Parts: sequence; C-alpha cells; structure tokens
Amino acid sequence: YQYRVLEDGTAEIMGYSGSDVNISIPSMIDGRKVTSIVKEAFKGLSNLKEVDIPNSVTSIGEYAFYKCKSLTSVTISNGVTSIGEYAFRDCKSLTPVTLPNSVTSIGCNAFDYGTKVIIK
Repeated sequence: YQYRVLEDGTAEIMGYSGSDVNISIPSMIDGRKVTSIVKEAFKGLSNLKEVDIPNSVTSIGEYAFYKCKSLTSVTISNGVTSIGEYAFRDCKSLTPVTLPNSVTSIGCNAFDYGTKVIIK
C-alpha cells in the first residue's frame, strides 16, 4: 500500500501495487491508524475482486475504486461516514453492497446504476 501521513498522525491510503485480487485495507500502517482512502486510490485495478474496509476508515474518496471492473464484493465497516462521488462507479461486477448506518454522506453516482445498495 502507498500511504501518506496526515498532520494528526493518521494515515491515508493512496494506492496499492500488490498482486492480490482480494485485499483487506489495513487499519494500521507502521503504527499509524488508517482513516481514509484518497481520491482514485484503486482506480482502474481491473483484477481486484474483493475489498474489506476496516472500522478505522471514515472516508472513501471520489473515484476510489472507479473502473475496478472485476470487483464483486466490498465490505464497508461501521467507521465509514462518507463515500465520495463515483467511488464505485463502473464496477459492473459488484454484487449488492451493504452500507452501515454510520454512512451519512454518499456522493453523486457513487455506485453504478443497477447496483443494489442496502443500508443496515
């Protein structure tokens, strides 16, 4: 994972260069709490199939998983409060997505038309 450290000492995910098709975003990197996924962090990773987003992450940036065409499953934990515009757009293989009730903001076209979104 590529990341940067924020002023408050937390980290944000900026990208991924590994070859795993099923990934779990870490809640900690080098002793720093991971609190966000930035704009376009995973954009266009066509082999990515499953993503697990931990409780530590509060925001998913715009276009974060845009055009991840093989993405079939995303698990979004209770810490997430915002999902940016087009975050999961053009993820045509994505099965129903369950959002925790902690999500208070969903950007325009965050999901493809036809993707079933369930709020628990």
